[in-house]
Amino acid sequence: MIKYTRIYENGYNGIAAEQFNTLVIDHCLVERSGTNGIHIDASTAEVTSSMVLHNNGGGLSVDDNGELKIHGVVVEDNGGGVTLGDGENTVMLGNALISHNRDCDICGEVHQVEDKAPIPEMIDFAFEPDMDYALGYIPGDIEEDKYLYIYPDEDETRRVVKEIGNELGLTWAIAWDGEAVWTATLWSAFYKLDPNTGEVLQHFKGPGSQPWGMAFDGENLWVVDFAEKTIFEVNPENGRVLSSFQSPDPVGGCKGLTWDGEYLYVLGWATHVIYQMDREGNLIQTILLEADGGGGLAWDGKFFWMPGGPGIIKVDREGRQVGWIYAASEGTWDLAWGNDLLWATQRTNENWFDDKVFGIEIINDHSQ
Repeated sequence: MIKYTRIYENGYNGIAAEQFNTLVIDHCLVERSGTNGIHIDASTAEVTSSMVLHNNGGGLSVDDNGELKIHGVVVEDNGGGVTLGDGENTVMLGNALISHNRDCDICGEVHQVEDKAPIPEMIDFAFEPDMDYALGYIPGDIEEDKYLYIYPDEDETRRVVKEIGNELGLTWAIAWDGEAVWTATLWSAFYKLDPNTGEVLQHFKGPGSQPWGMAFDGENLWVVDFAEKTIFEVNPENGRVLSSFQSPDPVGGCKGLTWDGEYLYVLGWATHVIYQMDREGNLIQTILLEADGGGGLAWDGKFFWMPGGPGIIKVDREGRQVGWIYAASEGTWDLAWGNDLLWATQRTNENWFDDKVFGIEIINDHSQ
């Protein structure tokens, strides 16, 4: 439970409940977040007697079969009021004031319920919140935000030689098919891109709701969905699902998938393990990671690469870190190896539709 709390000017969501959590929010003021004020993803939440104001994304956002109850809440001046994403989401809307949101006030189907919860005019915290660290702007503001979201093109460890993916938005998965880059967005739009120009060569709606990890086996695409905890085999010509099986961590889910020419390797999110699997979904072995990394995976023919350490780390088949480089920007989602480059999908700023796919030449990976 979160009570009597002021949450302001966060770079991402103000409050987020993801991956099957349960949350109660009462007498809170959530304002000026870079994305959503309160985000519920594959979880259950109840928000009462609170105010959600001036957030760049949705005031109250529900996604991936989430459940939300709203009683006595003010939702004003956000990008969207109450927004519903993928999956069968359930929103029970009681007495609330939802108005003056930029894109829409009620952005999806909700169930109206009668209640008498009072709508607050202000939140009395019974204390004075410390505002010494207020930014004075909403994070991600193109003109005002001076944070270094994108790092210099070259440092002592790597050189950025390609930047593509403009206007695609959040790309959480990436693969190399021998000639082109494949990527998938948070909303499961799949794109085949020319690695030099970024031209979209193929586009289709793929399976799943949160593709976070992709590989190409010489014929078909494979993608692991973090929220649905499923691995899909996908026809790259039309996006048709050819096969699917449960990801090897049914509790915490997996983020990161690669192919070594014979087996799939899937990176656990909560288990700190790389799972070696065949294309039928059979577990061959597990590699316990001694390295501190996770959330994206590539294979260069000899070593794995994954986000971790000071940016991106190089890991051997025994799970030991043997090298590292700096990332190209704030946040690395997924990785692939192709054409002697490490391809990375980067966060930069989540609200920007800038180039988020980087081709990285390794200069010095500090190999041990």
